[in-house]
Amino acid sequence: MSVVGVREKLSGIFAPIVTPFDEKGEIDFGALKRNIGKMNQTPLRGYFVLGTNGEFRGSGYEEKIEVTKVVMSFRSNKVIIAGASCESTVESVELARELSSLGVDFISLLPPSFFAKRMTDDALFGYFTEVAEHIGTPVLLYNNPSVANNVCLSSSLVTRVSKRPNTPEFLESKIVLRVIMIRILPLHWARIAGFWLVQQISFFPPCFWGLWVGFYLWRMFFLICVVDCFLWL
Repeated sequence: MSVVGVREKLSGIFAPIVTPFDEKGEIDFGALKRNIGKMNQTPLRGYFVLGTNGEFRGSGYEEKIEVTKVVMSFRSNKVIIAGASCESTVESVELARELSSLGVDFISLLPPSFFAKRMTDDALFGYFTEVAEHIGTPVLLYNNPSVANNVCLSSSLVTRVSKRPNTPEFLESKIVLRVIMIRILPLHWARIAGFWLVQQISFFPPCFWGLWVGFYLWRMFFLICVVDCFLWL
């Protein structure tokens, strides 16, 4: 997929969908289908399945696959980002392959974090690139220190991954990387805002949504300008 194609697919608002459970602790697939059906009636660009809100840490391998199958079956024309983050590189590769075979548009990878102090740039570089080398689906680096034991992706790591030497075709077609919620980025990287707005807006009455969105966009514009000015210095 070309850079233009990636940017076009990622242009818009994505909902970090929840994974509903019933009273017995089992995944409520009926509720999941109803949720997707309702969201399909909105102008959302797509959905992030098995993300922070999707109980990906507490779901088993087969449950992750079944949840993704349901979302893919009912997604209509929405773009799907699926989380394949595991503590083991081998497990991440296996899950990413399976999710890719279901036809998801992007694979999201949160950095391993159990051994946070060992997660150097070299270790994370090896993790991200090895997973990406085994799949044909574009990979999104997911930077969210609050749920990753404070492991934060550095701008130098992101740049390094994007410049894999001697593999320009690979970068062009198989590992067109973009970043979610990265703190400071090189200027040539596209920014994809986090899902905080979508999560927070649901707590406000509809009459306040316009005001809340305006405030949030103003704040994002201010932060982006500050970061850009900093990077140009």
